[in-house]
Amino acid sequence: MEQAWARLGSVHLAGTTAQRVLLAWCLLVLTLLGNSAWPLSGQTQQRLDISVVSLGAAAQRRGRIYGAAVSQQALEDRDFRSLLLQQVRSMTPENALKWEVVEPQRGHFDFRQGDALLRLAKRHGLEMRGHTLVWEQQEPAWLQTVASSDLRTILKAHIERVVGHYRGQLRSWDVINEPLADDGSGLRRHRWWRALGPEYIDLALEWAHQADPGARLLINEYGLEAQTPAAAVKRRALLALLRDLRRRNVPLHGIGLQAHLQAGPDGGRYDELVGFLKQVQALGLEIQITELDVDDRQLPGDPALRDRLVAAEYDSFLAAVLSNPAVRQVTTWGLSDRYTWLNSQSPRSDGRGQRALPFDEALRAKPAVAVMRERFAKAASAAVSRRDRVATEQSTQEESDGIEGANAVLLQQGVLR
Repeated sequence: MEQAWARLGSVHLAGTTAQRVLLAWCLLVLTLLGNSAWPLSGQTQQRLDISVVSLGAAAQRRGRIYGAAVSQQALEDRDFRSLLLQQVRSMTPENALKWEVVEPQRGHFDFRQGDALLRLAKRHGLEMRGHTLVWEQQEPAWLQTVASSDLRTILKAHIERVVGHYRGQLRSWDVINEPLADDGSGLRRHRWWRALGPEYIDLALEWAHQADPGARLLINEYGLEAQTPAAAVKRRALLALLRDLRRRNVPLHGIGLQAHLQAGPDGGRYDELVGFLKQVQALGLEIQITELDVDDRQLPGDPALRDRLVAAEYDSFLAAVLSNPAVRQVTTWGLSDRYTWLNSQSPRSDGRGQRALPFDEALRAKPAVAVMRERFAKAASAAVSRRDRVATEQSTQEESDGIEGANAVLLQQGVLR
């Protein structure tokens, strides 16, 4: 009985007080009976389903896709994998398609991890995103010794082989990852820029488009979200780059907003971001939130307090971005604190684990889950192509007027094909 109440306590119950009480008893009975053959009425079953709707289903109802990045280590965790498959509609490989993994030696490609994730996604009716093709980090050792004169040939061969391998199977690719300098002063001066100049961006997008004409091609960037002078400079730099690429008809379909947020003094305000996203939308580009999490290093140690403040950050951010119908997809960089990258890359000074994601280390829903469901429910109807529109988990009526109205605008702007 105590275990049943404990499980019930982790479920978010919606409705009036009377409805919540009735629903609570239904859930308790269901928990106690386990696999009992006692049938539930259709109405009760529907109410139970609504009360525990997944994040993926909540987003889907408003024409959005919710997904999470996943590592090979996390996939080997059976309990985590079950939670992942329950909650998401899309998966992003954290590392499986990065250069050091997929081409560890020149001309020798290893797609085993990426293929395994794609098979899992297909088996459960999910999508997979491609991440990432051109980035200055996580490159194989052999690439460090290659002559600059060979880099164009190497980059072309890599993009053609990797994108071509998944042709027609991935909706979108992060083609260029973090092209801007940290201070927003211009393009990052890495090996590709030094060898090919700014044209490396055009070339990578052109080669990716030729390898898979149906894939949505993105530039993925970080440090754009905060209401700070540094973020404002970076937003202006990215807008200038996007306008130039669009003017020259380079095959770019959208941007990825990484959204590694900070809970603390610089968080919670996103008015300037809203304006920036409207400018991106006006260019006819799709917007994806690609790596969302909330760094809690500046927060006190108390877990309950941190969870509330992290949820508030999710709330403010999602309220801002989901007001824009061009924001098609939201991906968190992980799903559970059990596997957040922040514990190794940005550890707390008090030694406690980061609580950056919707579910905690024990895979229990945190306040952020309820906040995300609510924000998906209140989101502006997204602009969705017919190819992307999928059935929701339940027989709720699709709000087609709002979606088709947004589609008409973005079809005119060239966002949708």
